[in-house]
Formats: sequence, C-alpha cells, structure tokens
Amino acid sequence: MISTGGIPGTYTQVMSGQIDVGWSAAPYLLDAADQGKIRIIANGNDVPSMRDQTVRVNVTHFAVLESRKPVVERFSAGYRKTVQWVYQSPDAAKAYAAFAGVSEALVKRLREEFFRGCQHMVGQDQRDRFADGARGAVQVHSGTAVQGADRRAGTDSVAGNIRGGAVARVYSGCSLHMQRNEFTMQRYIWSRLNKQQVGAYTEYFVKMELTMYGFQVYSTEVDDRGIDFVARHGRGPFIEVQVKSLRASGYVFMHKSKFSLKEHLYLALGLLSEGKPPELFLIPSFVWETPNVAFVSRDYGERLKSKPEWGLNISPRNRPVLEPYRFENSVGQLMQQASQP
Repeated sequence: MISTGGIPGTYTQVMSGQIDVGWSAAPYLLDAADQGKIRIIANGNDVPSMRDQTVRVNVTHFAVLESRKPVVERFSAGYRKTVQWVYQSPDAAKAYAAFAGVSEALVKRLREEFFRGCQHMVGQDQRDRFADGARGAVQVHSGTAVQGADRRAGTDSVAGNIRGGAVARVYSGCSLHMQRNEFTMQRYIWSRLNKQQVGAYTEYFVKMELTMYGFQVYSTEVDDRGIDFVARHGRGPFIEVQVKSLRASGYVFMHKSKFSLKEHLYLALGLLSEGKPPELFLIPSFVWETPNVAFVSRDYGERLKSKPEWGLNISPRNRPVLEPYRFENSVGQLMQQASQP
C-alpha cells in the first residue's frame, strides 16, 4: 500500500493507471461510478470497527453548561429530533436536496447506502445526561481530546467525567454534523506550504480538473523533458503539459531546451492567492513566439551560466494578459477541437 493523498490526487492516479485501487468519500465521485468510469468495491460500513466508530462530537464549555443547562438540553433534544426527522420523514430528502443544491435521488442514496449507521439514533428514548453517572464516561483533557467514548452501536454517550472546562456529547457512528464554536477551519493558506508542496498540489489539481472535464491523463515516469504529463480528450490530439505555480504573482520560467515551442504544448499555471482557491490557466506555447512584458524570452549569452529560457512575468498590472487563457476557456477549445471529425 502507498500514500495517495486526497481524493482528487487519488482519482487521478487510478484513472492514469498508476494504482489499481483508490479511496473516496461519498458523495464525491459517485457520478463517476454511475457512469461506469470506476467501480465501488468496498464500503466503510462493511467493516464493523469503522461502522460503529465515533466520528463527530458536539462540545461546549463547562461554564456554559452550568449557566445555560436548559438551553443546552433543548438544543440537544432538537438535534435528536432533527436526526429522527431526516431518517423518517418522506419530505426530508426533498428539503435537503433543495438546501444543498443536489438531486433528491442522491440524498436518498447517501442516507440509505452510506450514512445508514446513524439510524441507530432514530426512535430510541435516550436522554442527555450531564451527571457523573452518565453512560460511557467521556474525559476531555485540556479541552483538546475526547477519550473513553462508548462506541457501541445504539448508545448515546454524554459527559461523565469533565476536566479542562469542557463537556462533550458523542454520537456513535454518526457523521451528520460538526458543531463549531470558536474554532474556524481555514483553507487555502498557501503560506503553510513549501515550494515542493505547492508544486505537487498544483500539478494534481490540474490533472484532476482535466479528468473531471473528461480528459484521459497520463503521468510521465521521469520528468527529464520538462513535461509533467500528457492528456487527451476523446479522439482529439495528445497535449503535453508543463505545470508551474505562483503565489499570486512573480516569475516562472521554462528552459528553451526542454520547452520548445510547438503545437499541442501547454503551460498550466496555478495562481495561489492567500485565502482563495487556486486560479488555473492553460497557455499554449505559441504565445511566446511574440514576447512581451508578460511572456518573456531571455537569452543570457555565453558569459552567463543561465540557460536560455521562456519566462512568464506576472504582476497586478499585467495580469489581464492571462484572461484569454483561463483554464475553462482553453479546455473548452480543446474539447471543441476533439469533437470535430
């Protein structure tokens, strides 16, 4: 077994033949399974230790519990009734589908096929307990971890032993909701990643996006020609792609000896602005035939050690030159070419 990373990277490796079996989490890639591109060969619910595992908790500060216990009790009761309604009411799937912007059929499939482990809560007369005698003692040390939870299917374990000023309510086997208070999940903080991580992320992201547009993506075993991968849509031509990334702006280059301007050669550029999703551009190599302030040609001469290079110089002022090469625009043109006889 090998580490394959997140869902997009894993899917790319499966589709490109690098690995035989990968992983995903519903609802991601269910459409690919329905289209026959992949097969589901196992489900987490098939494994008892995973099916009955505690995966979500609701946490509140002990001071809040002491001062507003009736409110917490009403919230917990409402939470349980909501879960019951989700699994019992015929209107639940329709309401959630409208809320999430997905099909009602998908919601029903998720509920009945993938999230059925939460149904053990339905119809059971279980009260919240906030005393030391609560079933399945939960210990919270310094407010950072939950231990000792009762993971038996059909139990609802609530705090029995409280340390560090927090109380946790644990649902065995449920993965419906995570209640967040002061903690905020931060995504797209590119400053956390080093240069190698940023490069790897961008390459996998480009591959995944092409795959989702219906391209077949093939990774190169050795990057000795300046090409990261090749791709093809339908019966269209193979394209060679070199991937580069920039943290919002800056300069990247390709050696002319490895990035010789020709048809079907592209530069995929990911612009990573802090706190924002990556912006992708797919630039045909022929744009460097007419260099300008953004698309640069540099020949350093014999006295300098640097090799001749094609460069891309991006700043807030000249960034508009990239607009014609936005990823979806270039991909659309390639797909249109592939559809022509």
